[in-house]
Amino acid sequence: MAHFPPEWVAHFNRIFQHKLLEEKLDSISIQADLHDSFRKVLSDLSEQEQRVQDSTVILYKKELTKIEKQTHRLQERIIDTDEPELVTLYEKKMKGLIKEKMVLTEKSESAEFTVRNTLRTRGDAKYILLNP
Repeated sequence: MAHFPPEWVAHFNRIFQHKLLEEKLDSISIQADLHDSFRKVLSDLSEQEQRVQDSTVILYKKELTKIEKQTHRLQERIIDTDEPELVTLYEKKMKGLIKEKMVLTEKSESAEFTVRNTLRTRGDAKYILLNP
């Protein structure tokens, strides 16, 4: 193995350490930029997803309200009519509305669960981003 004068070794060590330090600083600044970019993308996606989920839940609730009104009107018609054929038709229509209401209720609850789950996940993601 070749022996170098101590001054050369010290000089090369300083150069090597300087290069390592520069690489680390570059890496840190890149990580910080990526961190900020990722945080912004996550925030934008979360806001868009939240709007979509909120509007979905609202649509389900509006549809449920509409079905409840239709059911109530059919009940009033059943009470007001004397013809058995109409009563049978109204009851059949009510059964369909009740089934539709059950499906929408289930979808609405699922959408609300998704919203809560998304909020929890978003909170976890923000915690991780803020505490790397």
